[in-house]
Amino acid sequence: MGWNGISTKIRQGFPLGNHTRRLLCACVSNSNLVDARWSPSDFDPKSAVVYDNFVSEEEANLLAEQISALMRRRRYEKNHWDSVIVGYKEVELIDEDAMLNDLIIRNLLHRTRSYLQENHLTPASTFLPCHAIDLKADGELHAHVDSVRFSGGMVAGISLLSSAIMRLKPSPDGVSAQQQLGWDGGGYIPLVKCIMRLKPSPDGVSAQQQQQQQQQNQEDSARLHDGYVDLLLPPLSLYVLTGVSRYEYSHELLPSNSVFQDADANNTQVIRDQRYSLIFRDAKQ
Repeated sequence: MGWNGISTKIRQGFPLGNHTRRLLCACVSNSNLVDARWSPSDFDPKSAVVYDNFVSEEEANLLAEQISALMRRRRYEKNHWDSVIVGYKEVELIDEDAMLNDLIIRNLLHRTRSYLQENHLTPASTFLPCHAIDLKADGELHAHVDSVRFSGGMVAGISLLSSAIMRLKPSPDGVSAQQQLGWDGGGYIPLVKCIMRLKPSPDGVSAQQQQQQQQQNQEDSARLHDGYVDLLLPPLSLYVLTGVSRYEYSHELLPSNSVFQDADANNTQVIRDQRYSLIFRDAKQ
């Protein structure tokens, strides 16, 4: 059910289910599912968030059944065309009404888009068709930056069946928000690398001061381009990447048995099994 549908139910006095009641409260991202202890200096915490229990158990089971049915006659692919993903099946939900025969699932997709539009996009934003992905237990999603030619400024995903750790890292192939504005549709735009050159200063800055400044710049650059951020993606959760996390950072899934540490220094070893994900992307404006 979408937010408008919930409002209509309230006005008309119809009973609300438990999960719908939870949706009446503002969804709050769970900071314990984001490990930013080693984040680069330019990381924006608002650009990578995880909503725990975004979908109900009933919705998750129904969605998993629908995805399984859509994937049944497909074979696991050994390699994606750009070598990013290995051991997977994928289907694009071009006609949701025809491909998803359960009203609860169609309402879930509508509700998710409504929430993303209201909280991470703009009212004028439109969406591309969803992609459902089935990743084997030993499947791999390598570090990559999505192409800006195919979608807009947000990617989000509902996780089913198995937990995983998503790692974000600054990427030399990334595209800044400013560069996206100048996108001409011809391919990736490389990041501009700035180099400080030592030269005589009209203000009388000594060579030693210039050297100290250069060292400081190198340290700042190291903090900017080194480091990482981990997201724990449990079943039923929704992750959302926008801003710097969308095109300036690569994202990947860590292998099974990787360890996630939350803000309270609690370690969780994630045994990754087969997992489904339902991916939402906005259309390029």
